[in-house]
Amino acid sequence: MQKAKRNGRRGPWVFFFCAYNSIVIKATKLLRQFYIILNLNIVNKGTFIYKKNKYNIMHTSKYLSLIISDYNFSK
Repeated sequence: MQKAKRNGRRGPWVFFFCAYNSIVIKATKLLRQFYIILNLNIVNKGTFIYKKNKYNIMHTSKYLSLIISDYNFSK
């Protein structure tokens, strides 16, 4: 009885954790694709921020607005 109660209490938190993890993984994959596309478009400006910080997504997200404004300007 005690074991079943413990499992029941733990259940929903595990589910939420897994869902959160999958969302984060998908978001990072999308961000990587986005940075690759942006770098293909702005090669002449020399902003290779994605390549410098390949695995540090949180660091590169600080430059996202800068990159987007650069990209819109170069169009």
